[in-house]
This record gives sequence, C-alpha cells and structure tokens, in this order.
Amino acid sequence: MLCTQNDQCPVMQNPEAPLFLVMGVPRSGTTALADALNRHPAIFCGIERFDWPLEKAVYPFCIDDFFDPQVPDAKFHERNLAIVQPKTELVALGNKKPRYYISLPSLLQRQPARLIWTYRNPAHTAFSWNARALNTEDAGWHRGMTGLYALVEFTQMLLTFRNLPEGTEALMVDYNGLFLGKGIRTTLSSLFDFLQAGSDEKALSEFEQRQERFADYLTNKQRELYDFEQSFYDRHGLGELDSIMTELKTATPQQLRPQIDSFLLRLAQSKFLNDFFLNISRYPDSPAAEFLPNYLSGLFANADNATVFTVLGQSLNKQHRQLVNAIHEHSRIQCANGDVAKAVLRHAHQAVTRHPDNPSLHKSLGDQLTRMHRFQEAAEAFKRASKLAPYDMAARTGMVQALTLLQANTKHRQDHHEPR
Repeated sequence: MLCTQNDQCPVMQNPEAPLFLVMGVPRSGTTALADALNRHPAIFCGIERFDWPLEKAVYPFCIDDFFDPQVPDAKFHERNLAIVQPKTELVALGNKKPRYYISLPSLLQRQPARLIWTYRNPAHTAFSWNARALNTEDAGWHRGMTGLYALVEFTQMLLTFRNLPEGTEALMVDYNGLFLGKGIRTTLSSLFDFLQAGSDEKALSEFEQRQERFADYLTNKQRELYDFEQSFYDRHGLGELDSIMTELKTATPQQLRPQIDSFLLRLAQSKFLNDFFLNISRYPDSPAAEFLPNYLSGLFANADNATVFTVLGQSLNKQHRQLVNAIHEHSRIQCANGDVAKAVLRHAHQAVTRHPDNPSLHKSLGDQLTRMHRFQEAAEAFKRASKLAPYDMAARTGMVQALTLLQANTKHRQDHHEPR
C-alpha cells in the first residue's frame, strides 16, 4: 500500500500504483519539473522530502511520510505540506531528488517505480554549477563543485539511463521542451499520460503561462564557460544529444539507447576521463582539484554503479576475475596460521609479477598496501592500474585516497616531530 489513510491524507485512488521518481543532473530543471507535475490535482511530487544518502531514505514511501516530521531525513517539510494538503484524490505519488540515479538499482529492487529524467544541455548545466561555486554566500554548494564535475556527472546520468533493466517505465524529458517555446503543453501532457493521471486543462494553462514569463530570460541568458571547459565540451562532443532531445521532447531508453551507445563509444575513444583529470586543476582561485577525493569517494565509491565508466573502459573478463579469486583463496589458506597481511601482500606481488598487464591485480595490490598503511606504494600500484585501464574509476579513486592518506600521515608526523 502506498498510503495508510488518516484525516490529513489524500485518498489514493489506486493504492497499488507504482511510485514515481524524478531525477536528473543537479541544476537541470528537476525542481521546475516537480512544480509542473504538482499543478495536476491528482499528482503529488515531493520536493526532496527524503534526503541523500539514499540508502537511509524512506523508500518505498507513502503519503503519511510527507506529513510526518519524525520520518527520517525530513527536508523541505513545510513546503511539501503546502503542496499536498489541497489535494483530495491522487493517482500518482512520487518524490524528486536529482541524484536518485546514483543508487537507482538498489531503489528499484525495493519497489518498482516509474522514472522521470530531465535532460538539459550539459554546457548550460556546467555554467550553472560554476555560478553556484563562485557564489561565496551559497552555503549549500561546495566551492569546488565546478562545471567539469557537472559534465562528468552528465555522462553518469546517461549511462544509468541507458542501462535500465528491460521493462522499466522511464521517460527522459527535454529541458527546452518542457520550459521553452510552443512545446510546453505537449510535453507536459506526455508526462501526465506517462503517470496515467489524464489531462488537466487548468494545470496545462497555468504552467504554460508561468513559463511564458521566463521565456526571454531563459532563451537569451549568456552562458559562457571557461575556455578550457568549452574546449573540453567541444572535444568530446558533449552536446551530441541536444538536437535529438530537442526534436523528441520526451524519449524512452529504447529510443535513445543507440544514440547513447554511439556517444559513450566516442567518449572512450577520446580519453574523456583522462582529459577530465588533467583539466580539473585549471580553475582560477578555485578548490576544484582539492575537492576531487571528496567527490569521487562521496558520490561514486559506494554507489551501485560505482565504476562509472565500465562501459567505456577495460572491464575485467571472467578469466581475470577467477584469477583474482584464486589468488585470494590461496592466500587465505596459506595464511591461516601466520601473518595474514604479509602473506596476502606477498601473493599480490607475485600475481602482478606473473601478469603485469592485468589492471585488476595491480588494484588488488594497491588495496592491500592501503590496508597496511603503505600509502606511497599503494598509490603507485593504483597508478599502474589506471594506466592499464584508464576508465576504471575504482583504480582512480584508490589512487586519490592513497595520496590523501599519505599527505595526512605526513602532516601528522611533522606536527608531532616524528622522524620519517
């Protein structure tokens, strides 16, 4: 059941109807999309009612949860109350949180949901990230979260959309189609139909009139990136899907999969991720480079699809995985009555000696060296793994974390005047 009814709770006309989730790269119109949906009298879309990290959020949720401030991860509580209280009968209940796609597989395992995604020109999204990073009064945005991070996250969003399981009900909505021009009414009607809520003339007219007030501002606003960001954007063809989405206005995974595959293949050939790491330190007077370990570990390391660019890079084949498992099992048996850490390390060194071109073995060596606090050696092992598999985000993350721990450890010794 989606809702346990009480005096405050609207009636769910179909209690067994799937939930829906609204998501998209931050700054790509998810809040405005939720506002558009909430204009329909039979749809309620919460505005980030359940906070990230998503693993701790209430899901599946019910209408009561939006009313109850004691429910964990309460956010924007009063705002959500004001939206839902006037509604008396609902056919669709959902929540918008931009980064739902980071932990989407786990969420969908708990309960099926219809998925609504926003697509915005990634250059415009990157500009918006820069604007917030430059605003020193914006306490809700890290100064290091600049435009290049938005471009990386854009590819993550597309990859997750492309890899949705067959049969998942999902719709990608074009930012311009929903918020600009003559396509607003058609696009919003498609969303209402997707949620099986039926058309509502009052909601369509109100939202269309609202957006007319912003049309000139949104169309004519200057959005200039840093020169190196623009070069990065052009070099990797990050606007490749813009014209396709402008034409379609809404698209299913099946419709976009061939285009996304072509796009991702091009990114692999253009060494996209290497280019990102080379450019992240080029921001003037910005902690973008210092923010990198935080970003990689916080956003990707514990996500369901942590190796963001597996599709782009050299993922391990079955033989390599069996080899790694065999080495670990052999180490476990040999070390049952001895120094486990040293024995595991010895076997890891032997493995990379026997198979020097296997990136997974170098990564395993780095993992073991990190556990033993041999951070400099660990960083070198991860560096070798990254050279062999340039798009293995786990190897990159391990290297960044090892170097960060090395720096912290060095500073600790210096502060305490310990000999090196």
